[in-house]
Amino acid sequence: MTPTEVLNTSKAEAALAASVTKKLAKQEQRIDVLTARVSDLANRPRSGGGFPWLIVAVAAGGYALLRSNPDLMDRVKGLLGQADPGVKGNLNRAGESIKDAVKDGLDGNYPRDSLKSAGGELKRAGEKTVDAAGDKLDDLKRDANRKLDDIKD
Repeated sequence: MTPTEVLNTSKAEAALAASVTKKLAKQEQRIDVLTARVSDLANRPRSGGGFPWLIVAVAAGGYALLRSNPDLMDRVKGLLGQADPGVKGNLNRAGESIKDAVKDGLDGNYPRDSLKSAGGELKRAGEKTVDAAGDKLDDLKRDANRKLDDIKD
């Protein structure tokens, strides 16, 4: 290779390297813009957009299954019969709210308030159940400690 050819090759390689570097810089800028947009979308509060047809369908399906299956209905009633009266009340109110949500959905209304009410009642029922289980556990611990004390004496 002659010095002129080497010089031309080096110039061509330098130009190619400069072009590639420039294109990579543009791509990095575009990636930064896209990253910022995705981050903005991820941090933006949800608007609660469309109608929750899936929730309505699941609630309606569950309700229909419960009504059409007598064995399942009996099992649910049996479990409810064993529940604390406060929990039972919460579950009954949650069931009524779910029925209202299904009715709202079938009427073409947004069932947000009914579903929110049902969620609150289920949460309170869960809290009461956990509290009752904790109380029962505390009672069992006290009984066990008393028996240990009796054995030591």
